[in-house]
Amino acid sequence: GDVYKRQINAEYMGLNQGIMDPLCLNEKTFAHQGMKITIRHKLLPLKLRATFGTSHSSTTERTNSLIEINLADKYSGYSEIGLPPKKPGCYLADPQDIAAWMKGLFGHIDKIADEEAIPFYKFGTTEFPSTFSFLFFAMETCPENDKEYSTAAKNGFECALFDLFGGMKGKPVYSLLFGAESFARPCFYSLGIGSEEETIKNIEFAFKHTEYIKVKLNLDVKRAEHMFALLDKMCNSRPNYSGKWAADMNTNGSVPVCMELLEKVFKKYKHRFYMLEQPFPFHVPDSEIKEWVKVKEAYEKEGILIIADESMVNSSSIDKLKPFVSGINIKLEKCGGFREAVKCVEIAKKEHLKIWIGIMVGTTVLSSMAAMLSPISDYNDCAGDLLVSDESQPFECGYIWDLKNGVIRSNGKPGLGIELKKKQFLFLFLISVSYTHLRAHETLRYLVCRLLLEKKTQK
Repeated sequence: GDVYKRQINAEYMGLNQGIMDPLCLNEKTFAHQGMKITIRHKLLPLKLRATFGTSHSSTTERTNSLIEINLADKYSGYSEIGLPPKKPGCYLADPQDIAAWMKGLFGHIDKIADEEAIPFYKFGTTEFPSTFSFLFFAMETCPENDKEYSTAAKNGFECALFDLFGGMKGKPVYSLLFGAESFARPCFYSLGIGSEEETIKNIEFAFKHTEYIKVKLNLDVKRAEHMFALLDKMCNSRPNYSGKWAADMNTNGSVPVCMELLEKVFKKYKHRFYMLEQPFPFHVPDSEIKEWVKVKEAYEKEGILIIADESMVNSSSIDKLKPFVSGINIKLEKCGGFREAVKCVEIAKKEHLKIWIGIMVGTTVLSSMAAMLSPISDYNDCAGDLLVSDESQPFECGYIWDLKNGVIRSNGKPGLGIELKKKQFLFLFLISVSYTHLRAHETLRYLVCRLLLEKKTQK
């Protein structure tokens, strides 16, 4: 049943074999102990449903990376790396960086002896074949790991390994990680900074899936007042509305603005607000920590949490953040994969911090990856795929929206729970990219797009 479907998925992805794939930046096929292994890294161009604005960028298109690891032409594991516009100290990778890491990995694999391996999995089982241990060792010892962009790349490779193994064993990733049989967690939809007309349309679209809404904010308090008054009106028009709200400042806040927002907005709707996310800068100077502690205390007095996002990189971030935050937002691209995410949760819970699982903008692959951490989260922000148009979605989602109960639920399928869409969709997905789009992607001084290379050769 489900294992057979994983084999079919691998066959569908095999449409790339024998044809020119303009989206493939890196590909390597090799053997380990007689097992054929193919690793691919592809561009994943995304068209957004509407303009998605934050305090540092505004986009209608994105380009993420898709990782595939195939064994014996039968089983494939996938992952997606969310790649927002670069922001120093925070968002550090783009597709060219992922391609550079993959190139380093491929060269490294050729130099590793077969007997070199370390345990692939450290959560109570040794039921992993040596091939997985070998790939895991290659990832952990890749010479590109000293680059700042390596964390996002390692996350993609690790999560694809988990999807692959879960698919082969017939177990969901959340079961591999936590032994959980299922999950059901509230999930927020993010409203970007845009016009009132766009906001209304986005809220109406969100309500088809969830009543939990997160609003992107900047320093404009009057705009915040207007947006939340609009949201309140639309929520009141819904019978028995019981959702929660959140707000996100993406490092663009200040202590005075936060206190003004509390008085003019948050207190007014405190029965609906769950949290304010990342109102402080990426790096909070020691001299300012006491002021941000006061902000947290003022918000918590009203029952509203302060959650760290951009400043929450990995488990080492928690110690400095814990005095002035109520919880942390864990994102796989920033922490480096499922294992480090679990470590973050373990440390955060010891500090009595709430757990929020977030993602970048991406397809159902990215959303499903984050959703695998649901068993240990308080709330989720896994709806990044709802920001992306249907035609940009190559996979069916790995969880189920339960609007009646306001949660996302596990679908019980193995690995990430995702399934590749029809052959026709994938073929169109592979070839329907404009030359203009592809021309923008150059890596390490050479054009990685095979299609463009061929065109240049023919001239």
